[in-house]
Amino acid sequence: MKNILIGLLLITTTIFASELNYNNSLRIEAKAGPYYDFGVCGKQYDITEPDMYEIIIKGVQEFQSKENLEKLKEQVKEIVKKKATFKTDKQYCSRTYEYPWHDDIYTYKEDIKNPFGRIIKHKGEKSLVPAIQGERALCFVDGKNWKSLINQVKFMQKETNGKCIYIVQNRDVRDLWKKFNGYDFYPGSENILERFKVECLPAIIKMKGSQNKEIFYSIEQFKN
Repeated sequence: MKNILIGLLLITTTIFASELNYNNSLRIEAKAGPYYDFGVCGKQYDITEPDMYEIIIKGVQEFQSKENLEKLKEQVKEIVKKKATFKTDKQYCSRTYEYPWHDDIYTYKEDIKNPFGRIIKHKGEKSLVPAIQGERALCFVDGKNWKSLINQVKFMQKETNGKCIYIVQNRDVRDLWKKFNGYDFYPGSENILERFKVECLPAIIKMKGSQNKEIFYSIEQFKN
């Protein structure tokens, strides 16, 4: 990650330097104002540090090499690969059941402060979440078995009239991007499972206004 951040900084520097006529304009833009000599007090020391401008330009030129750009692409691919799959041992639903519509209450996990430092929401305080426009659904699917996963997606797409935002467990979301063009697939997380009180998989969390409705489905119905 450190290498990537350095790389992005150098790329940004390259673009900026190009717009300012690359070689000399950085010095022009940073040109000092009028100089006033107030004399010398104490011992003087020679400046031995290298010129920062020269270091930046040299770094940009080195990073622009094809080898470094290819290395950056590989590093980005590895990061995407790690982030594209969320693994969980959340249990499968053994039966199908649901809860009635209810207010979506959020519990703050830490103090929320305004820009002036005053606490506006205290840790542990509960609040009704802002209302959403229309109806949406979060569809929690499990991908340990590919055939079952496909069945889950097709079923939930019909069940929600195509309004599903899919939260994927135990499968690389890029596999589903290829299979279902235009669908919204995102890797899950422990936080989102906890936030929406997902008791087992698969599940649909329907949302309307400031209310939620949880529906859990037996995994058995998706095996064929």
